[in-house]
Amino acid sequence: SCIDPHLPTVMQGLHPLLCRPVNYNNPTSLKNHTELLRSFEVLGRARLDDVLSFVINRFTLPATKHGSLLILRHFVNSLDDVLEDKKPLIMSSVNTLLDEQDLKLRKALMQLIMSMAHKDYLALEGGQALVRFIAKQCSTKVKDSDKPENPAAKTGNEKTTPRQIRAAGNHI
Repeated sequence: SCIDPHLPTVMQGLHPLLCRPVNYNNPTSLKNHTELLRSFEVLGRARLDDVLSFVINRFTLPATKHGSLLILRHFVNSLDDVLEDKKPLIMSSVNTLLDEQDLKLRKALMQLIMSMAHKDYLALEGGQALVRFIAKQCSTKVKDSDKPENPAAKTGNEKTTPRQIRAAGNHI
């Protein structure tokens, strides 16, 4: 197809933009973020193997893990009709991230696992490890100095706290 020679360049240009924080109070920022995810969805429908490989390979780079988790969650939610034979690859890739210490990444990983649960991924090999990961988040140590924050003031630059991780785990 005519996009083949340009696909790596397009993905390399779009991916870093998804790694940036989203300002949820700015409609333009939120719309841009949504359109970036949709761009990856369109690319995924056209060249699933190449796009999925690109996204999963970004798990090895600390600066790009978060963006890849967001894209993968979007894929699980929106490309379910074409991902059936890719589920084992996605499961094994996500399982490599279960020792993640960064709280922002753990939160994104929990959100991805919840999307995966709704699409029956947890019944596959490795699913029990994802359930254990979620359960483990319920025991995240919280300091008394961790104050609950105002959810209406989300600008995208907030630091994820142990309290948020624990609360999310308990909510699930």
